[in-house]
Amino acid sequence: GGGRTYWNTWVSCEEWSGGGYCWEVDPHTGHTAKVKNVDEGGQYESFAYDDQDPDVTARFFTTEDRGDGALIRYTPHPDAYTTNNVYDILNTENGDYDFLVL
Repeated sequence: GGGRTYWNTWVSCEEWSGGGYCWEVDPHTGHTAKVKNVDEGGQYESFAYDDQDPDVTARFFTTEDRGDGALIRYTPHPDAYTTNNVYDILNTENGDYDFLVL
């Protein structure tokens, strides 16, 4: 599973050895990197974003491949948007996490 970012890369959600990882892949440049801030452990299944909230640039979501898995919302720190490098948005420190356990 996975999902697209609003800057047109793909975040692939992969399960591995009882845990999970998210990898950002840019099909245009070949850039591939583990997503540090969305990757908080878990058996990830999907990735999505919301860029419609006027109070923040964007929020990012992951779901887990478990019936009782959490929906995780990650809001990057505003500094994530100051580097002029879209690859930093999901990898800059001090963002906020919200967990909804279904």
